[in-house]
Amino acid sequence: MVLSAVKGDLVASAIYQANLDAVSKALWTSDLKLALEHLALPNQTVTADAEYVMTSPDDVLIIMTDFVAGLRAMGADSYLRVCRSARFTTADRDVIVGEHDTFLLSGGQQLRPPYLNVMTLVRSAKGRWLACRIEAMERNSIVPIISPDLALAQQRDLQQQFRDSGSSTDEE
Repeated sequence: MVLSAVKGDLVASAIYQANLDAVSKALWTSDLKLALEHLALPNQTVTADAEYVMTSPDDVLIIMTDFVAGLRAMGADSYLRVCRSARFTTADRDVIVGEHDTFLLSGGQQLRPPYLNVMTLVRSAKGRWLACRIEAMERNSIVPIISPDLALAQQRDLQQQFRDSGSSTDEE
């Protein structure tokens, strides 16, 4: 990372980039243990047309596997995430919000234009920086970040829970 190109707080940006690098490595090597060292649960992933909340290590593994499979299907053999800016957002300096670009690559060449992301990191009680939310400014239908089946199933479950909770209130 070229720190002179990063805007915002340099310490926050370095922490943010370190998280990006670790999670990227975990994704491409299917290293669930490494991923869980850098992700908070629950963990929200949002795109322009889909959303999913991971609540368990099994969810993380499924999302990781599906994401990499989707990128490989697009022809990617790697990807690079580069911090644009990051800053501490609380007086206690225990939350970082930043922006980064994601580059999908094949043989070191870009497959498509990069897309912007916004990610939130929180410092755990043990002092580790964990990503708790990422929002990709891209359509999931174009770059398969979230399995459409998983997102739809979770959406249906939440709608059913809402209907169930509403119907019990109506009966009272």
